[in-house]
Amino acid sequence: WAGPVGPTRGQARVIVDGRLVATVDTYRSVFKARDVLWAASLKDGRHTLRIQVLGTAGRPTVAVDGLYVLRPG
Repeated sequence: WAGPVGPTRGQARVIVDGRLVATVDTYRSVFKARDVLWAASLKDGRHTLRIQVLGTAGRPTVAVDGLYVLRPG
């Protein structure tokens, strides 16, 4: 998952196949338009990714710029 980070950015849960796998804080002191926010290696097959915004007080914004699926070549 790639997206912006910065002083107004909040937290989100990453849920894969119904299981919480990470809590990501997108806060940074300086804005950056795109950063890698979460990455994982998953077994081949179909998966469901859910990004659940937590509504962090004072910095509720979480954004998705892109989702990338990379296969070993």
